[in-house]
Amino acid sequence: MKKLLIIFSTLAALIAISACSNGEPAEIVPQKLELTITESRAAQDVNGFGIEFFREISLVKPTNVLVSPLSAAAATSMLANGLDDGCAAQITGTLGCESLDALNSLNSKMLKVLPYVDPAVTIGLANGAWYQKGYTLRPEFQNTLTDTYATDIFAANIPTEETRTDINRWVNAKTKGLITNFLEQKLDVFNNLFLVNALYLSAPWSKPFKESNTTTEVFHGLYHESKVEMMHREGDDLIYIDEFEKFSAVRRSFGNGKFHITMILPAEDVDIKSFIKDCDFTSVLSGKYSEALLNLSFPKFKIEPEEMKITEVLQSLGMEFLADPVDTRFFTEAATATFNIMQKATIEFSEKEVKAAAATGVAMQGANRAPIPITVTFDRPFVFFINEATSGTCLFAGKVVDL
Repeated sequence: MKKLLIIFSTLAALIAISACSNGEPAEIVPQKLELTITESRAAQDVNGFGIEFFREISLVKPTNVLVSPLSAAAATSMLANGLDDGCAAQITGTLGCESLDALNSLNSKMLKVLPYVDPAVTIGLANGAWYQKGYTLRPEFQNTLTDTYATDIFAANIPTEETRTDINRWVNAKTKGLITNFLEQKLDVFNNLFLVNALYLSAPWSKPFKESNTTTEVFHGLYHESKVEMMHREGDDLIYIDEFEKFSAVRRSFGNGKFHITMILPAEDVDIKSFIKDCDFTSVLSGKYSEALLNLSFPKFKIEPEEMKITEVLQSLGMEFLADPVDTRFFTEAATATFNIMQKATIEFSEKEVKAAAATGVAMQGANRAPIPITVTFDRPFVFFINEATSGTCLFAGKVVDL
């Protein structure tokens, strides 16, 4: 029985948005991504986190899995800037980085440069923050969000349907319609801060499949067999053969070759769960791939957005503070809070390209309730006055007893 494992592998896989205001792609002048020694080390560390994040979720979720380690890392990096040193250290430690400064520097560099690495690939990363009206963001935290993470910041009445609609509209726009209903329910009255990271990818194959070669084939799944549209291509591609014959890995590039995908196929007699548990993905992704003539067949499919609660996964990987209320530094007002973190992701493979998007949300639940709207319904007799504000001059006064 054949199982298919797909892993994205780009340099740090950090993505930034690139689009014109009229919806057409901007003309991009290619830039070289140059990282400092500290940033390069941080990128490698975050990639290590990404593998363990993927592994942990795959081992507990028996069905299809699509996660964005990048989005989770970006969202929790923003979060770290509003926590005390101990909690921030748990986030940087889980992400594998030596310091929060290194993490912030890497995120800032990627935001500024990565959109221009490959003009043929449209990639995007956007950050948003909604905080409860009546609170004041601490200047240091707000400056980091704005200057380092290019965050869109909104004051809002968090536990309202209007705010849920605004957040969903923002995510929908940043993911170009791939994630339309990020928050399925409005946030509760204890939420006073909501951080969001959104990603988008549109990547044409460097060597596309021909639509005329696509046929209907059987996919031998873990739980059942199904008929799928199978894309076919014969030509040169990069391949890595495991010396113990436990798997084969094919690497295909996008656009001008600055981004690629590594597709790993375990041997027929290898259980997918055991493979994911034991595989040294770091070695596979950094291994030597050789060009060979391949007769490649790959399914044409889409994974729909599905909400995943990732708080406990991040906690098990090292963010232990997520289990208990902690003091925060988001606001000028003292605030103790717990956090709920969720993610949605989607991807679609076709003969010409791959499109994908993800969004990660961090909901801060404070000890104090956000203000509950006071309901006032004028459905009985009432009085009104119309006055000029400065002098108090009464222009009209009235009483209504029947309508």
